[in-house]
Amino acid sequence: MFTITPLYSSAFFSLTLTGLLMDFWSTTSGFFMEELPVRFSLKLEGVEVKRLKKLLLHLPTWPYPSFHSSLSGMFLTSLRREPVERVSISTGLEGDVRRSNAVPARSFEVKRRISTGSTALDGLLGGGVAVGRLTEFFGPSGSGKSQVLFSLVVGCIGAGGRALFVDTQGSFRPERVHQIAASRGLDPEVARRGLDVTSVRSTEKLAMNVELAVERDEYRYIFLDTLSDLFYGEYEVRRDLARLSLFCRRLSFLALRRDLLIAVSDGVRYNPLLNVVASLGYEYVAPYIHHRISLSRNGGEWMALNPDTGERAFFRITSGGTVDS
Repeated sequence: MFTITPLYSSAFFSLTLTGLLMDFWSTTSGFFMEELPVRFSLKLEGVEVKRLKKLLLHLPTWPYPSFHSSLSGMFLTSLRREPVERVSISTGLEGDVRRSNAVPARSFEVKRRISTGSTALDGLLGGGVAVGRLTEFFGPSGSGKSQVLFSLVVGCIGAGGRALFVDTQGSFRPERVHQIAASRGLDPEVARRGLDVTSVRSTEKLAMNVELAVERDEYRYIFLDTLSDLFYGEYEVRRDLARLSLFCRRLSFLALRRDLLIAVSDGVRYNPLLNVVASLGYEYVAPYIHHRISLSRNGGEWMALNPDTGERAFFRITSGGTVDS
């Protein structure tokens, strides 16, 4: 028997394996004790092998498919010895398993974009940062990642709606938000009232803060500066990178389903095998990012690059935020 039980809030879960999986558990060092962005509970009271194959299709795919295959294979091998009769499934969201929750494709179209303050940078993003999408700005230190987010914060508040800024490095500067707001004709007091800031220093608090913010349904815009830093700063890197992948998948899902603008910044690292500079955690986060922009600086000018198309745009960062060169 195994159960999936809630952790933090209704969106994150911890997988507990007992009975059949005790030996397997000891060899994986708790790898499966991870938060899963899935909202259901599953209880096996017994199942025939043929029916179990169908049931396993509903389990989430792990960041490493081989683990999922091993888990499935182990269930099948063990349960052949003692076939039983019944299976019961209860879901927290009706329709997750028993009926389709398909929606028209047009519901995923971008309906609104927010300007960064630079028309050149907006053009690289298709007219601005899209609401209902997850956007990443990555680059080395001093490349303007936080400044772009500050400018975008002001643009979002000016467009209407509240924003949440999640700070993982102590990089938030309220005076910059006020300065940019004043230069763009937005009352700094309006900007102050429209923005909440939270500082987090662990991956658990990061995930919990985002989930609570979404559950409260107060924010249209969520900013995270930076995305991968905490996941690389803790002790069990292999486990935490798997959690980073799950966290990004959750962010992507929230942006689409809740029609949120979620923008994150990220650092970079050099990959000597490919001879390229990539964002931290690239292989874990890139599949879930809808728009990725690489930032760099050359003297008094900044360059933005779309790594998917090779298109470039040039802009400056002034006291009024991001502006055209």
